[in-house]
Amino acid sequence: MSLDPDRQALRETVCTLIRYHTLPLHAAYEADGARRLLKAAADGELLPDFSVELLCLLAKADILGRACGDRAELLEAVELFTDYHASVRIVYLETEWGEERRRNASRAAVVPEQAILRMLSKLTPPEGFEAHRVEWRCV
Repeated sequence: MSLDPDRQALRETVCTLIRYHTLPLHAAYEADGARRLLKAAADGELLPDFSVELLCLLAKADILGRACGDRAELLEAVELFTDYHASVRIVYLETEWGEERRRNASRAAVVPEQAILRMLSKLTPPEGFEAHRVEWRCV
C-alpha cells in the first residue's frame, strides 16, 4: 500500500528535518558545516514543506528540551544561523587540454605533464548543491 503524494511529501519533510536538526547548532563550528548546510538546502528545495525556519524551530525545541549548562550559547547559535543570508556563487574555470599544454610550455618553469595529470586525477569539480549558483566555464 502506497502513501498518497501529500502524505509522502510530509513524511519526507519530517525525515529531512530530523536528519539535519543539529545543523543550526554546529554548522559554524564543523569543518564541513558549510557543505552540510548547502546539502540540507538542496535537499529541502525538493520538499514543498521544508524550510530553514522549521529546521531552526526544531533545533530550538531540541535545546529547550535538554538539561545543559550551555543552553544560552546554543540558542544564540541557532539565532545566528536563518539571520546570515549570504549568497554563494561558484565559477568553475576549466582550460582545454591543448591550451593548458601550450600555456605550460611557455612558462619559465614547466610543470611536468605527469604532475598535471596527477593533480587532475584528484580534481573534484563543484556540485550544484555547494552554492546558490554554480557556473562551469571552459576558457
